[in-house]
Amino acid sequence: MAVDRYIMPLQAYLSGIDLLEGNQDHLEYILREHSENLSPAAIRDLCYAFVALDQYRDYMVEELSAAKVDDRNNIKLTQENALMIQMYQESMNESLNCLSRDHKIVLDEQ
Repeated sequence: MAVDRYIMPLQAYLSGIDLLEGNQDHLEYILREHSENLSPAAIRDLCYAFVALDQYRDYMVEELSAAKVDDRNNIKLTQENALMIQMYQESMNESLNCLSRDHKIVLDEQ
């Protein structure tokens, strides 16, 4: 049986979802409006970053939206939830770092 040892403040969860969606919108805008100025490698890496953000957001919405919230407005996470969040965060950060380092594409909230 999974133990709820980890917590995430509800406000942090909601802010995180908004940030992920905002970053997705920004990447979509770059792809839609500036693709003619980007190298094929930059377009590929933008797509990878978009997918990483999308997978992270989907996990947060699909898996955590039904999680228990305690009387202090903290979402109770299982160890598996915490590990999955960490994995998705690392994947997203790696993708965004690649955009910054290799293509000089930086999102506001990194």
